[in-house]
Amino acid sequence: MLALCLAASGWAFFARDPGGPDGGPAALDLVAHLVIFATLTLVAIWCFGLRRYVMFALIAYAVATEVVQRLLDNGRSASGVDVLVDLAGIALAATLWKGDRKPSRSSLKGGC
Repeated sequence: MLALCLAASGWAFFARDPGGPDGGPAALDLVAHLVIFATLTLVAIWCFGLRRYVMFALIAYAVATEVVQRLLDNGRSASGVDVLVDLAGIALAATLWKGDRKPSRSSLKGGC
């Protein structure tokens, strides 16, 4: 499940920008960043629990997506606002989780 979420977020962040000359509605892009990182965070917490290393990895991924967008020639650009919205999605999901709810290994059955 986590691999699928990472693949989907990678496609969303690194694929060529299909928008027109203005890049599409900015608000929609910000909502997409928030939803993608909140979902990714919930799945990561479900797989590994609410741990510091999980939060650190998600924050590093948020920053890395913008750095890579800056380096690629795919019609996208890096944005500090995007990173802030990514971090808001991470914080929102971690807050909603309300503690460590790591499922037992037997209940996962390869779900992560």
